[in-house]
Amino acid sequence: MAPVPQARLFSWEDVESGSDLDRLSLALDSLPDDALMQALEARRVKGRDDYPVQAMGNAVIVGVVFQHPSIASLRRELGRHPALMDRCGFEMLPVAKKPAVGAHVIPLAPYLGVPPDSAFSRFLATLIPLEAAGGDTKQMLASLRQNLCEVLPDFGRHLGFDGKAVESHSSGQKDRETGKTSDPDADWGHHKTSGIDANGQAWTQVKSWFGYGLHVIADTQYEWPVAVVVTCASASESPTLRPRPYRNGPCPLLLSADGCRARLSLSGFRSRSRHAEVPLPGGVRR
Repeated sequence: MAPVPQARLFSWEDVESGSDLDRLSLALDSLPDDALMQALEARRVKGRDDYPVQAMGNAVIVGVVFQHPSIASLRRELGRHPALMDRCGFEMLPVAKKPAVGAHVIPLAPYLGVPPDSAFSRFLATLIPLEAAGGDTKQMLASLRQNLCEVLPDFGRHLGFDGKAVESHSSGQKDRETGKTSDPDADWGHHKTSGIDANGQAWTQVKSWFGYGLHVIADTQYEWPVAVVVTCASASESPTLRPRPYRNGPCPLLLSADGCRARLSLSGFRSRSRHAEVPLPGGVRR
């Protein structure tokens, strides 16, 4: 009898061949968000409870995983996919509104379980200050990273970094009365690139945008992020990378997307008292 090959216990091909809902379930089931949800529930003790906190949190994750550019885009997809609504934890059947009180009671039309824009706005208005005060999301990601280090001892030995311009929906124009933009946390960023074309002519290109900068350090072997930070667009990449904590073990070289490299002195993920230093400005070599 010919031997039967043993199937793999886990393969990324199984993940990539799965549906979008399957991949979303993997993300939702892996996030240790209990502490964050409890903190949000505590904030909502005396507030409106039209939509469950866990369902709203799952919907925010849906917007990130499926890369929706706006709340309106996310709400449209929720309205089109009842299975996605159910996975988030929303009520899929129409909910009857409370009747109006008066001499002539007119039954109001029922509404679907998709939260309105105002519900998402209130939820984000609670989530953002809570994260700024307690850092529950950062602790959640640090816990996932710690678990990954225990499974993959060589995770973090080969690092690379890159930045991404994230444009704001604001035009960047200041109001004449207040002197502020509609997105006061954002500012203008400029990125200059240069090179030599096929004809030997030097060229220079300057990209300007109003918004933010996303700075990512990732493991180049496993292609997973190690540290992520969002700054205003004008923040330089080199000073931003310096205080990022990494992991135990030697990592002699940090590579950037444009070919720069710099020597590292790395400390561990597990130690809060020591941090990695990335001496880019004086030690960058082509």
